[in-house]
Amino acid sequence: MATNVPGPIGEPAFEHDCDSCIFLGKWTFDSPRHDRHDDGQVFDYTERTTVDLYYCHNCEGEFGGSILARYQSEGRKYSSMPVNLLMRDQKRMTEQPSSNTPALLEGMRRAQTRELGTSHQLVCCPTCGEYVLDTRMVEHKRDYCD
Repeated sequence: MATNVPGPIGEPAFEHDCDSCIFLGKWTFDSPRHDRHDDGQVFDYTERTTVDLYYCHNCEGEFGGSILARYQSEGRKYSSMPVNLLMRDQKRMTEQPSSNTPALLEGMRRAQTRELGTSHQLVCCPTCGEYVLDTRMVEHKRDYCD
């Protein structure tokens, strides 16, 4: 079961079985949707969505970890993206959002600002510029920067 970080963030709404993930809280937002009907018409609308947000440091080395937004308990019902790609593509993702963009950006913001009582923070390594979990900076520098 994923780590539930202490603080006023509540419990996850959905099951999640990664022991490396740090729970950042639930978040409800208006998810952008785009439907194309058989007649070719396109409809843009929003749908109220609740997700559980996580930071996973399991793939920390090359990518700086990943942000994950879980939509349901079933195994593949989540979106995730490496932190380095989120940082690099943040402007484009904000200008051209997909249905999972707001949740992933919110997860990154929470991980970076220690929001909701989390004792971990994503920080930029001064040696290589990758984003890593602050509690793993010494290991990161030893394993990837030396």
